[in-house]
Amino acid sequence: MKVIKKLALLSLVLSTPLTFAASGNIKILGRFDYVSEDRDLANTSEPKHQEFRANNAYVIYSGAANEDLDYYFRFNFTGDGSKDTTQNVNTLMEYAYITYKLNKNVDIMGGRQFFWYGGMEEDYNSANVYHYSLAGNGTTGLTTPFYEMGINVATKFAGQTLYWQVFNADKATTNGNKSQRNLSYGLTYYGNLMDGKIVPIFSYHVLPRALDNGAKETYLVLGGRYNITKTLYLDLDWYSLSGDKTNSGKDVDVTSIIAKTGYHFGKNHVALKVVKDKLENDGTETYSEMAYALSYERTINDNIRWHAAYVMQDRDYSTTSGKKDAEFSKIIIGTKFDVDVL
Repeated sequence: MKVIKKLALLSLVLSTPLTFAASGNIKILGRFDYVSEDRDLANTSEPKHQEFRANNAYVIYSGAANEDLDYYFRFNFTGDGSKDTTQNVNTLMEYAYITYKLNKNVDIMGGRQFFWYGGMEEDYNSANVYHYSLAGNGTTGLTTPFYEMGINVATKFAGQTLYWQVFNADKATTNGNKSQRNLSYGLTYYGNLMDGKIVPIFSYHVLPRALDNGAKETYLVLGGRYNITKTLYLDLDWYSLSGDKTNSGKDVDVTSIIAKTGYHFGKNHVALKVVKDKLENDGTETYSEMAYALSYERTINDNIRWHAAYVMQDRDYSTTSGKKDAEFSKIIIGTKFDVDVL
């Protein structure tokens, strides 16, 4: 039944916008992979596995109604297709927002959109990411917000952009009825220094997560990119995520430090990403982890790319966690496609 619903929704997505094709564009973007993963069976009881899977499967409809109003819709068919009661949307619809250009320095975006938190790691489309930090993925009691309904105001000055956001937050329900009392708020800065040679990013967000017990999540990120040459770059991010009383009344803290360097040559791109994560519960370290992701990408044309990646994670648990240290590894081989349908 879920498959039938998804196919029906896909048919609607592909057919409905045709009336407005003169002003809009329909695009299909996806990434399909073969994945072989070793979960360190001896220490985790998790078996090694391999499979073909869709990492991404997007249908995107975007365009301009006029010179002052743009629109953007993105449907992700790798989602679970559940309904978000507070936002009153199916979660397959990740983006659904309009941008009103108030003047040359101010844009107002309203609707369901990216939460606008994070550094360079979150600035990438997920089809171009082979391993996320713990801060980028979230954990028990400290989920990472991605797409929310709300208002985002972009103010531009001297090549810099400040985003001011108010989004849904706790999305609580009482006896099946909507009872959200709190909204989240945040600020994101996208910089441009030395004619784009240095691109700093800063974001700070607060999300109240409960009605009465004061639980909230705080996200602080400092990061950016240094374009060493036209073909060589370095990304650096520092994430500090805190959840007050969010894990069954306990506090959760996540710290992630991310460094990625990449080099473009011709139609090829090689990159090495290094991530250091630390997870704490109620002030006590649960584990720390070092992760390495080495990737190679070969662009065939504007529509298709091949890629291969090797990811290794070395996790050290604290003596109080009751778990054994573990090493995980993953091989990814696949293709990304990006096709304009209309």
